[in-house]
Amino acid sequence: MREIVRLSLILMLLCAITGAALSATYAKTRPIIEEHEARVLEENLKALLPSADRFQLQEGEAEEDSTYYLGYKGQEQVGVIALFSQGGYNGDVRMMMGVDMGGKITGLRIMEHTETPGLGAKITEEWFISQFENKKVTDPLVIGQDVDAITGATISSRSVSGGLKLMAGELERRFLGGAVPSLNIGQIPDGSYEGVAEGFGGKTRVEVLVKDGRLIGVDILEHHDTAGVSDVALERIPERMVAEQEIEVDTIAGATFTSRGIIDAVTDAFQEFVPEGE
Repeated sequence: MREIVRLSLILMLLCAITGAALSATYAKTRPIIEEHEARVLEENLKALLPSADRFQLQEGEAEEDSTYYLGYKGQEQVGVIALFSQGGYNGDVRMMMGVDMGGKITGLRIMEHTETPGLGAKITEEWFISQFENKKVTDPLVIGQDVDAITGATISSRSVSGGLKLMAGELERRFLGGAVPSLNIGQIPDGSYEGVAEGFGGKTRVEVLVKDGRLIGVDILEHHDTAGVSDVALERIPERMVAEQEIEVDTIAGATFTSRGIIDAVTDAFQEFVPEGE
């Protein structure tokens, strides 16, 4: 028993010494690490928005995994940079995108990813990310049409492209003065309306039913999104629209592309009723 107690005390002493040593090491290296991270961030910000000479941090909403940096030249805002994540093939892809005040994408950086080496990992290659530069935030950014996919890594390619498109729309609405179309469902005549928009895997087509000034049904006529991943959005987004009598409902976590495709398709179905000037 005495031997056990002695060994236990020795082990506790060793743990205490090790812990103190690690704490001291962390205290010394932490400022160095933070300085390095700050320097790398500043370099990326300047590379993505070279017209800016200073940046102002603006946190995203509480539910977002996004951070924004407003770029200024003197007192004039010249653009904004978003740091955000989007689900890829093997996990989240962390990206930075710069946009000037004219809505042009000034640059893209892949900060972190866990995509497959030799395939999805090619999202970091210059030929791929340079395709998005000088595009407008209002451009479709559709893989296979105005952006080339990585051979054998279509999901990774679409993840980057789709993530950029979603964030481009957010930047336009939040920082570039883009108007969100206002639509009064109560003023839409009774009837059936069809709309189409881009989902994750291709076109999403919907039929929307209106009766007595109310949205009574949203049917998915066509989609090309991944089974098992998109199913929850295909079911719940139409349900939310009908329950809330709104088109811009909250997207489904893990199925953002599919959610956005349905919302955009329903918006397209009612496009003729959007007031002029919106």
